[in-house]
Amino acid sequence: QMVNALMSGAIDATLPNVSEARQQIMDGALKAVAVMSSKRLSGYPDIPTTYEKGYEVDCSTTRGYAVLKGTPEERIKTLSDGLIKGMSHSVFGNYLASAGLTVEESVAGHEVWDDQLKKEYAKAVEAVEKLGFK
Repeated sequence: QMVNALMSGAIDATLPNVSEARQQIMDGALKAVAVMSSKRLSGYPDIPTTYEKGYEVDCSTTRGYAVLKGTPEERIKTLSDGLIKGMSHSVFGNYLASAGLTVEESVAGHEVWDDQLKKEYAKAVEAVEKLGFK
């Protein structure tokens, strides 16, 4: 919806996932100003990062899985290993490639995702506090 609203002139700017605007970016209908990352995306090597633009901002779409607190570590490892194996399959790799992404950039185990969520949560808490919300 964001890309359609931008294309129709209903809004002046948006922050879509790169994959949502891929076709319009490739066609030249939209100009991607920056990706919100410290590193350029391999599928979009010509799009600078927010860090290159002078803004130390990371923001990515995160997909993951969760288990109940207290789930045995061996079950978590089995689940994580199975999901990584599935997401490393060429079918999923082709899906990612169609969005300009790679398995290497997009697939990680539960330790990485847990760490990422904790960091994102801490950033959100800090932002809320700076804005004066409780």
